[in-house]
Amino acid sequence: YKDSNDRTIVPAMQEEHQAEEWYMARSQENEPCVICGGKEEAERSVLCDGCDGAYHIFCLRPPLKTIPDGDWFCPQCQAKSEATKAPPAQTEVRAQIHKILENGDLNQLSEKKVRKELEVHFGCKMDGPKEKEFIKRAVEEFLAAQSDSSE
Repeated sequence: YKDSNDRTIVPAMQEEHQAEEWYMARSQENEPCVICGGKEEAERSVLCDGCDGAYHIFCLRPPLKTIPDGDWFCPQCQAKSEATKAPPAQTEVRAQIHKILENGDLNQLSEKKVRKELEVHFGCKMDGPKEKEFIKRAVEEFLAAQSDSSE
């Protein structure tokens, strides 16, 4: 078997090599980033092994420093696979909400974005009515505390 660069590949390595070539060819097709929609900087994109979505490593939260070795799953696929995980304690959720809001641009953050970041961080769904209400209250409390401290 010869690869696209006319290198000889032994049969035992053929399947792994073909998968690697497919991945490299796919990432060079300039798949749009699921998060920002941009096609630039394809060399700094990673493909999800669950849904095949392309993600710029710098668009992920937290951003990745390098392309990971081995299998990688996007935040949505990770959340789906870990949906049965027990929900975190409210104190942990509140603390993480404060970190997200302290480190983010408050004009760009919606409750939905905060919830999605929490799902990625904790690896479980947080879209039930109780979770949504708790997140809404925690965001409101944080914003009220911010406005009190700025006065």
